[in-house]
Amino acid sequence: MGNTKRLTAKDTRVHQTAFLKILREGELTLAQILRKAGVTRSRLSRWLRGRSFRRRIRPILSRLRELKKLEAVLTGCVAQTKVSRAVQKVNPQTVEPKQLVELSGNRKKPRSKSKPKGCRRTHASVSDTQARALGKLMKQAKSELN
Repeated sequence: MGNTKRLTAKDTRVHQTAFLKILREGELTLAQILRKAGVTRSRLSRWLRGRSFRRRIRPILSRLRELKKLEAVLTGCVAQTKVSRAVQKVNPQTVEPKQLVELSGNRKKPRSKSKPKGCRRTHASVSDTQARALGKLMKQAKSELN
């Protein structure tokens, strides 16, 4: 067969603890975690069948999911602020048509107008007249380029 060594209960517990400690860091992929902890996929599969290991891994995975949600919300807030500031700096009368198309990202249909949950507006919004003027110029620019 192979040169596989059966681990004692103490060795298994040490390997599981090392695996969970690396997993807790949350910045590596599963393959990287397995490599760093020296654990094979088959061994991880056996561990996942055990009730005690699943009980130990559950809060870690829950925390990682919450961190992922928080990071998505914060990234959305930063992106919204950057786009808003970029639009505020643009004077529609002085921008070339090609630049307007680049600023718009060549999107045919705007996505959702709602901001991400948990995001506060910390900047002044663009006035309606500025937005309308920018929209008209963008339409003209797109039609000129096509």
